Amino acid sequence: MTFDKLGTTNPPHHRLLIRVIIGALAGLFVGIFFGPPAKVLQPIGHIYVMLLQSVIYPYLISALISNLGKAPPSLSFKIFKIGGLVYLGLIVAVYSVTIILGLGVPLPFMTIAHPGNLASHAFSYDSLLVLLIPANVIASLADNAIPAVIIFSILFGLTLQHIEKKETLLNTLDTIKAVSLKFWGWVVRLAPIGVFALLGNIAGTVEVYHLVQLAEFLIVFFGLALVIVFWILPGLTSTFTGLSYREIFRELKSPIILSLATTLTIVSLPMIQASAKKLIRKRIENPGKESDELIDTTAVVSFPFAQLGGVLLYCYIIFCLFYFNHPVTTTQKFLLPIINFFSSIGTTNSLIDSVEFMAKWLHLPEVTTSLFVSMLPIVIYGKIFISVMAYTFMTYLVGFNYHRLLTFSWLKFVWYFVVPLLLVIAATIAIRYWTPRPGAEVSKRLDTFEISPALKQGVKTIILKPGQPAPTVERKIDSIYAIQKTGILRVGFNANNKPFVFYNDKHELVGFDVAMMYALARDLNVDIVFIPFKWYNLVNDIQANKFDIAISGIYVTDQRLQEVYFTKPYMKSPIAFAAPKSSIRDYLDANTIATMKNLTIASLHDPVMVPLLKQNFPNAKILQSQRFDKTTANQLNSGEANFAAWTQIQLNIWALKHPNIATIVPTHLAAPLLMAYMINTNSESFLSFLNYWLTLKQDDGIFNDAYHHWILVEPDIKLQKRWNILNNLIGVQY
Repeated sequence: MTFDKLGTTNPPHHRLLIRVIIGALAGLFVGIFFGPPAKVLQPIGHIYVMLLQSVIYPYLISALISNLGKAPPSLSFKIFKIGGLVYLGLIVAVYSVTIILGLGVPLPFMTIAHPGNLASHAFSYDSLLVLLIPANVIASLADNAIPAVIIFSILFGLTLQHIEKKETLLNTLDTIKAVSLKFWGWVVRLAPIGVFALLGNIAGTVEVYHLVQLAEFLIVFFGLALVIVFWILPGLTSTFTGLSYREIFRELKSPIILSLATTLTIVSLPMIQASAKKLIRKRIENPGKESDELIDTTAVVSFPFAQLGGVLLYCYIIFCLFYFNHPVTTTQKFLLPIINFFSSIGTTNSLIDSVEFMAKWLHLPEVTTSLFVSMLPIVIYGKIFISVMAYTFMTYLVGFNYHRLLTFSWLKFVWYFVVPLLLVIAATIAIRYWTPRPGAEVSKRLDTFEISPALKQGVKTIILKPGQPAPTVERKIDSIYAIQKTGILRVGFNANNKPFVFYNDKHELVGFDVAMMYALARDLNVDIVFIPFKWYNLVNDIQANKFDIAISGIYVTDQRLQEVYFTKPYMKSPIAFAAPKSSIRDYLDANTIATMKNLTIASLHDPVMVPLLKQNFPNAKILQSQRFDKTTANQLNSGEANFAAWTQIQLNIWALKHPNIATIVPTHLAAPLLMAYMINTNSESFLSFLNYWLTLKQDDGIFNDAYHHWILVEPDIKLQKRWNILNNLIGVQY
């Protein structure tokens, strides 16, 4: 088959594929050679993709309405009756192996959640309904709600069957289909240029760090795609039709090549339709016009629903939950494949929308969607393979079933479905056994984090040890003037406060607050001296003017407000408890906990947390320590302490290292603690400046970057310098 079938006089698609491969290789070379400057190719690639996508909606809507509108109701009934069973089998075959494989990933389940968490993780049925129900088809088109548009087109086409005077509308729709195919034929000629630009931009700008971190996902992704495409789906097609494996792939060679060359699965439909008709004619001399109509309609209707390449999004979301150590409820994990199925119905465009929808539903970090978009040019080929095979499965089996040509072979069924299913189960067990616990991986990742060189550039830093003399300034002067006069920002810190202030595995002082202080010093054009303090001496040290500002996730309290100044709160966190997973449910309610006998609580030697615990649990014994470490974990696991108490942000970070310990935010406890920077009461000008500066940092993205990096423990790709031949091998700098 040539592109003549698509309304163009282009050479055969085999020659087009060769040109596309040449364009792809050239793009990869340009991207690797030049690196980030290859981003200039991005607009060209986007133009090509947008041109291809521009007529998807016109073709899809016109094809669905036209094919269904022409068909008699009896034929539609047969299509949905036969096709429904086939489609159900298709979903079971594809989703079973995917879900089983997903079970191998050890996720941090949210065993119990406080009311705020339950509210934030509640499933929004309205959002899903808007995605599926075409209340306003124009709005659905504008919002790119593809499932709603498809459902509207199907319902409209079925209704059109009962209208007598419809020839004019059907002719118009057929014209739109023909124009769409003609337009695609023209745009496809640009495929070598488009692919060159797309891969050149990706090869030059994609972060190698991300590819390394996502290597596990990509291996699972393409491994699963290969099993589905080359084993399960063609094997099941052979099992039920009697076609040989080789015969199936001989028929699919052209549609697969064309789809890969254009990255559009829809262009394979005419070939799959023609192939199904040809195979049926080999077995039946005159199958009839209704047979052709059934195959044509089945292929068009199955197009949006058989885009089961979207099932691999399930793998991606599972990976993100693991990668970001993001907790999920049992209900959420159960609903995930269902939400994935409905939200990914449609075209390639719907993949991005589906990821965004599920990321918002699960409250995954914002980078979840952008990370997927950066990988889309790679993973799209796995999706194309699966989708083309799914169309074939649907079209062949419905056509063969209509003519009662279906067969069944137990031997083939065992080999093509049972055996790969057992292998996937074995792989799941292996992944479950060998995959490191996500919490431990996140904890290790946090210990490797460093302050961005961009923040440290030009800022000289001294980190004092306890007892070392610190620079002194006049006590009565406002700190902002002392900082400008001396050129030094004196910062008080306590390093036992991960993720706000701590020493990383290189013994560098790092953390959220440390990063913000570097940003402050850069904006003030001064250097920094970090001065350690002990919690019970903090207020006295500030009043004695030992430092200009104190950091380390400091809590704002009524008593402290009477003695020192605080900036506006930059963060808040509820009090949380950590306990062995086997007993965590015992500490759901603070009122119930207060009635327990022989209650022992592990806490830091903290002037805020200890009094707060004594106030809420007056009969409890408080085990105080300078830091939470293995000793604290042993106290919990041995039963020496019932639970440990800290704020949720800090306690969650600590609990990552300990696989048997879970955290919980109990009900009926104090309101969330506010965190702010502390300064002396003689520094009103400095306070005004800091409040304004914090607002600016929240607006310019510095605060948000620090939050995602240090609190959510997301990698900072800005630290990774992009490798390329021109810079790193030839030595040309730009």
